[in-house]
Amino acid sequence: MSEAQASESAGEYFTRFTKRNIVLVVVLFLSNIVTAASTFITAGLAIHRKTSDWRPAEYRRVQDLRAGQTYERFKRRLGGPVYRPKGIPFSPNAPGYQRVLFHPRSEYWVEAITGPGGVVAVYTVTSCDKDFNPRFYVRKERGTGSAVRLNKTAMSDVVRLDDPGVKVRTAITQTGTVHTMSAFQQVRKYAGDRFRDFAWGVNSSCTMHSRPSGRNLEAGWGQWQRRQSSAPPPWFFPIVEGGSVDKQGRDMLSMTVVNTFTETDLNQDLSSHYPALGGIDKYVIL
Repeated sequence: MSEAQASESAGEYFTRFTKRNIVLVVVLFLSNIVTAASTFITAGLAIHRKTSDWRPAEYRRVQDLRAGQTYERFKRRLGGPVYRPKGIPFSPNAPGYQRVLFHPRSEYWVEAITGPGGVVAVYTVTSCDKDFNPRFYVRKERGTGSAVRLNKTAMSDVVRLDDPGVKVRTAITQTGTVHTMSAFQQVRKYAGDRFRDFAWGVNSSCTMHSRPSGRNLEAGWGQWQRRQSSAPPPWFFPIVEGGSVDKQGRDMLSMTVVNTFTETDLNQDLSSHYPALGGIDKYVIL
């Protein structure tokens, strides 16, 4: 090696190298820019999701509520109600109880049926957004129970039809141009001599979804309802024991994706509060 080569500094060598390999230098430079930009965008998206995704907070809000809590607690969690009739009983079968309807966001509704002393006897959540998926549980007073995730869980996924106390009920009506429909599966869970009623299904006040998609749930459940001969008066809407549900009913349970969940306070009979339509009434929210 010559004396001149030995004395060449690293800086001089780099300058000479880059002049000879300008294309490689440009490629390396652009690669560094792309890497830096990608890192910046990824970090920005993570921050945006963390600060803008409102769903986890809303899930906690509705999942912390339960039937048996006070109306005042519901107001603190959900804000003021959008509907609360004064002095008008909700159901002739449950005098002294009133419907209270909350609408904290466009994606969902909450209905509470309040009784004497301001205690919530029945609590219902209905999701109007396919991507609003809070999780609830059908359970005894202790234990995790079976999960119901709105707009994710099919009606048949929660309990076995032949389990004790399981029933299937529908209420489909038409007044003028307004159709109202609900189809529910319900069960009573005992803890000693105390019980809660749970129900999960669909309510046509919000968009209904099927599995697979595209099925006409209202037509299918309407046909099933007309085929039932055991519907009791005065409403003549069927309430069928789970073990007696026919193949068409079982098929409908499998294809119907839940958009509504309901639970009662201890020792409150769900049918007394919802003798016909289950959940919110489309007439109230139109």
